[in-house]
Amino acid sequence: MRILVRVIGKEPNTAELPTAATVGELLAAQGVNPVTMIATVGGRLVPEDAELTDGDEVVLYPAVSGG
Repeated sequence: MRILVRVIGKEPNTAELPTAATVGELLAAQGVNPVTMIATVGGRLVPEDAELTDGDEVVLYPAVSGG
């Protein structure tokens, strides 16, 4: 399946993943450390174990910490 991936500050790209792949699998395929990014699908925050479907758009935001 094809997933559109947008990482804030970078050019969008398309990922080819097996059917029923998860956000965590997408992050691994993109070489992204899940501790450093927050994922949304359809504008909603999703956990790493959320299943993706063909045509989903995943936006990755850098996690911000500090105080």
